Amino acid sequence: MGKRKSIEQRFKENPNNIQKAIDNSRKSEERYRSRIKQRVETMLTQPYCYFFTYTLSNESIELPQEQHIKKIKATLPQATFYMINNDYGTQTERLHYHALASFIHEYDTTKLDKYQLGYTSVKPIKDKNAKSLYEYILKLSNHTTKRSVAKIWRSKKKSNKEG
Repeated sequence: MGKRKSIEQRFKENPNNIQKAIDNSRKSEERYRSRIKQRVETMLTQPYCYFFTYTLSNESIELPQEQHIKKIKATLPQATFYMINNDYGTQTERLHYHALASFIHEYDTTKLDKYQLGYTSVKPIKDKNAKSLYEYILKLSNHTTKRSVAKIWRSKKKSNKEG
């Protein structure tokens, strides 16, 4: 899920055909959402799937985002697949992260100690058809389309089901 072009970049590419720029942007967004959905569906086929929240302490909030992600990834060493997104709280507008990760074996919660940047929580996804999971996935795909708000980091492994 590489860097996507903004609508402005697409207009510059097609200055004489604004409709084509709009269509290309829409198609790109649809493909992006489809890849997210496909990744999540693949993750849900794994024996164990978990939803993580990573908050940041006051001391850690100003660290570069790459350091946040490095610490988050350190808590997921055995994940078969993961997706991490940054988010901002609706009330506090404070940066935090969410992750959805799948595993072959039950998650070892002692791995959360590697985060060390604030508070963590993990919840197993027991009902893989749950409405709350569907709503999270919808939120995840909606947030990732807001270029100024969220980004997704994902595991590099691929399965036969992914493109």
